[in-house]
Amino acid sequence: MTGFNLFDLVWNLSNELISARVRMRALLELLEEKGVLLPGEFEARAQAVWERDHAELARELAPELFDFEPADRA
Repeated sequence: MTGFNLFDLVWNLSNELISARVRMRALLELLEEKGVLLPGEFEARAQAVWERDHAELARELAPELFDFEPADRA
């Protein structure tokens, strides 16, 4: 992969991540405005799910990066 192609890949990935975050914020605002969620309720749940599921999902999505225990990094 050339440097230019790598730049394009990173650029496109960054734009996709930003787009996903913008869409999530818009959805969250709509749900809060309609009273489906209380302000802050989503963030609390997201934090709980992160703590519960992050390691498992990271290993599932990118095992070559996350298939180690923190002590293995040294």
